[in-house]
Amino acid sequence: MYSVDKQHNYTRQAKTKHISDLISDQYKQWNNEFIVFDADTGTGKTYFIFNILAPYTVLQGKQILYLCNRKSLREAIQTQVMELELDNIDVMSYQKLQNQILEQIGIEQYDYIIFDEIHYLFSDSFNEYTDITCDYLMKQTENVCILMSATAKSFFTTLQAMGKVKEENKYSISKDYSYVNDVILYNASALTAWIDGILAKNPDDKIIVFCNSAKRMLEMYDIYGNEADYHCSGSSDKLRRLYNPNVIIRNSEEHITFSKSILFTTKVLDNGIDFKDRAIRHIFTEIFDVDSMVQSLGRKRPLDSNDCCTFYIKNYSKYGINNFLKMNDKQLKPVNLFKEDRDMFYQEYGGGKKRKEWREIKCFYPYVGDPSNTQDEDAPTGFRINNLMYAKLCHDEEVIYLALANGYDKAIKYWLGDELASKVVVINIDPVKNNSFIEYLEENKLKYLHKPEQETLKDEFKKAGLKRPSMGIRNLIGILGENDLPYTILSHKDKRRKLDDGTMNPYRDKVYWIIEDFIECE
Repeated sequence: MYSVDKQHNYTRQAKTKHISDLISDQYKQWNNEFIVFDADTGTGKTYFIFNILAPYTVLQGKQILYLCNRKSLREAIQTQVMELELDNIDVMSYQKLQNQILEQIGIEQYDYIIFDEIHYLFSDSFNEYTDITCDYLMKQTENVCILMSATAKSFFTTLQAMGKVKEENKYSISKDYSYVNDVILYNASALTAWIDGILAKNPDDKIIVFCNSAKRMLEMYDIYGNEADYHCSGSSDKLRRLYNPNVIIRNSEEHITFSKSILFTTKVLDNGIDFKDRAIRHIFTEIFDVDSMVQSLGRKRPLDSNDCCTFYIKNYSKYGINNFLKMNDKQLKPVNLFKEDRDMFYQEYGGGKKRKEWREIKCFYPYVGDPSNTQDEDAPTGFRINNLMYAKLCHDEEVIYLALANGYDKAIKYWLGDELASKVVVINIDPVKNNSFIEYLEENKLKYLHKPEQETLKDEFKKAGLKRPSMGIRNLIGILGENDLPYTILSHKDKRRKLDDGTMNPYRDKVYWIIEDFIECE
């Protein structure tokens, strides 16, 4: 059901910013088929649904089901439906749909079904029944199914390969990232230094931080307490004390924001809420999952060409990436064994501690709703594999190996695409150390640095976290360039007979280094 689209090919792609421009009046000819909107926030996907398609369906006497993956998105869509008085649209969460199918509750027949944020099917690994929604989707033959997402390119490609989506029914618009100043890759240990540095310099700026775990969010709460806002799921036991349903402030459709200078949030905010506030100028994400990471970066909706933002992405080390590989393997290995050699699976996971371990495998879940199922509830054969989730694990494995083979910074550039990749800056030192290091470079600029001073310079690089196995001049120059520091180091022979104080030069004809401003050739 899911393949890795390494080429990221786009169909019917245009420079237009709005889906409705691409579609024109072709929607009037859609008949019992799959339609794909491969486009990001701000490209008019929901505008087309509510202002063009919905009025047309009202005149035709047809009904629409609108499916959402997040409570916040569902509430926003319901509000829009009520404001526009569209009586022919029912709004439902994917989770409710899944429950109705599991409980064998009949689902009304609709003429149109909108699958918003369809990447939910393979990215929400915490929901074990996502493939039930996928099965429901695949069985739709008597209606128009519109699939919408900015981060489901591989899924869309798979549907095309299966013949489910015609070439002419895929409408794609690339995200316009002209409002992004820079994409900074930072070390996790420097997060608070970045935040504090930004607010010290620009106290009126606002910052959004996407945490990669409940533990990380609680760490931030311990540091910032009531100085920050916190947004999380109300169903999270670990984060319940931070839950505040009113943290998002909707002053108007053109001003959606939060009250404090900092908003710490989890993946729950990766879609459904589009912030519109010029003060939000910094978005940090520590989410490793590629689809969710890209979604999190897109949460700010720029109001005009002067409304800019900087993205900050946690730069994972090989150690951190290997930890993701171990977690992924823990999920993937038993499922592969279950698929390939059932007898060996039972030998490995047949009882005791191992039985408890396979219960933790997200791909296994009880096969509900089949009256012929009389298997022992403790036996794996009484369980079904969520093949969509399994495909996601396989995809994640490829992503992780890509990052390990090429380095996270190069993998990030590949994932983000050409426009954002050109704006990536890797910062290996935190702002505090960076400032101290720059002060040192400024103080010693244009000075003759002989052997003792050269060793001091190397020590300053090391103190700033810029240590390399070899600390020769070429490597030092490379480090300055990698970190976008506007300096270079030149090497010359010292031809002075005497020093400035009149004494004889003990370093005459010996090599010295000199720090100078780096001037880029045009």
